[in-house]
Amino acid sequence: MKKILLFLLVCFTLVGCGQTEQQETPDNPTTGNVETGGNSQTNGGNEETGGNGGTQVEENPYVPTDSILSFSDKNADKVITEPTFDISKHTNDAGTNIKPYQIFGNGMCLQRDAVNRLWGKASSTKFIAAELNGKVYYGTVKSKEWEIYLPKMNAGGPYKLTLITEAGRYVINDVYIGEVFYLGGQSNMEWQVGHSGEVLKDLYSTPDCVNDQIRMMGVPWNLQEEPTTEIANNFKWTGANQSTVRTFSAVGYLFGKHMQAELGCPVGLVWAAVGGSTIECWLSEENYNKVKEIYTPYHGKTDEIYMNACLGYNGMLYPLAGINVRGVVWYQGCSNAFGTQAYYDKALKIFMAQCREMFDNENLSFTVCELARYQGLPYEYSIVNANINKVAKEDPYMVVARNLDLGDWFDIHPVNKREIGRRAAYETLRVFFKYDKPEPVKVVDYSFNFDGSVTIKLSSEAELVNGVNGFEVYVDGAYTYDCVVTIDGDELTVRAGGEISKVRYGYTCLMNEQIKNDVSKMVTVYDKNGFPLDLFLIEK
Repeated sequence: MKKILLFLLVCFTLVGCGQTEQQETPDNPTTGNVETGGNSQTNGGNEETGGNGGTQVEENPYVPTDSILSFSDKNADKVITEPTFDISKHTNDAGTNIKPYQIFGNGMCLQRDAVNRLWGKASSTKFIAAELNGKVYYGTVKSKEWEIYLPKMNAGGPYKLTLITEAGRYVINDVYIGEVFYLGGQSNMEWQVGHSGEVLKDLYSTPDCVNDQIRMMGVPWNLQEEPTTEIANNFKWTGANQSTVRTFSAVGYLFGKHMQAELGCPVGLVWAAVGGSTIECWLSEENYNKVKEIYTPYHGKTDEIYMNACLGYNGMLYPLAGINVRGVVWYQGCSNAFGTQAYYDKALKIFMAQCREMFDNENLSFTVCELARYQGLPYEYSIVNANINKVAKEDPYMVVARNLDLGDWFDIHPVNKREIGRRAAYETLRVFFKYDKPEPVKVVDYSFNFDGSVTIKLSSEAELVNGVNGFEVYVDGAYTYDCVVTIDGDELTVRAGGEISKVRYGYTCLMNEQIKNDVSKMVTVYDKNGFPLDLFLIEK
């Protein structure tokens, strides 16, 4: 308890995800489903003909999504279509005899292209089946716990999923199949659309925001000393509407909005973030101990670093284990800039490996948002960002949403999340879904010249829009802003009053009031598509 209280004292946040009101209009009034509750019964089973579940609906053959991210077939042999009992005899309401796991409820979104496992508890039954889109799949029941495996499917919905046992039927309505993402991190991922006031009010102020193809679920705050499979408080899947958009993660919603518009299929967003949390908060005890071994030689066993370890993992992330998600959108690192920024790459790798194991997906993608500009620890934030980029260069299933020209010098929570949400979706689509989108400009080569200057080759043409802002050169044993930078197409040249042995860009700049009021001026190199050159460090 002391650990939790200490953690809450240092959290800088307004409202935890899932803790605000969740009023919602009906998700899809045109689906034709008359059921309203999770345990609603069907119309007496009059659609079924025969023991295997009845009328089969004609469906397009399954076609895998064009993506570099694939799901394994290792559970495909657990998909059972051979009848194990006669479902036509059981048409009554099962009531409380069937209880799906909390995350499986009305309005849910399952991951396309994956073999999805459903599970839960059942009493007074030996058999279970699921009917979805006119087809029936059979499962197993052991010690009052059941599981059913569904085959890989195309995107679609809304569908009605009916669970059937000898005790009766349990209906889950408005089931969608599409792309599912876990949204995690600390306060800038936790930040809700409504917290931005007028800046983002247009996202929910009119009925135009209603979109049942965007499925959202917020995991309530639940910081636990030990792992739990129970998700705290009441929560549910919702579609996007004026009420639910306002109380959802701003970065997460904007990411999902762009993804759904581009992919043209349902997008599920599972949101679990805690303001003030370090990355250690989201690690299991086993993985936390790995990180601690890295930190301890440098910092000792300090409460400032370790006091919130594992709490978010235990109560909010661990309960999601076993579901399928395409990827993770991660916006975190501010709290790791207070002493552990130099090792953030190591902690991030451990976290990513943990998620891939937990979601049982070795190709799980990561879209990691850099930290935005803020006056508190500008250089330390840049070290975190540099380590994020270091991991991305080593991992083919990770991309970075650039944030070094965004933010608010006077507010750790910049209210305008539009661009970072767009960039996160842009990179996810470009790399993982192979969309034909220009790659943001990057450094591809460099040379230190005999005259003391440095030539830097870029991947595409760019321009200098803010002079030499963001550039630092290492001359005579110290960094200085005193340099001259020119650009010719895709080639930068950096000169100084002496021989340059290092060039650092995007870490810090010579601050003035103009830059503080517009942090985009902290950097200067932009490509023709408006993307900033990311931070880099080169040396002889």
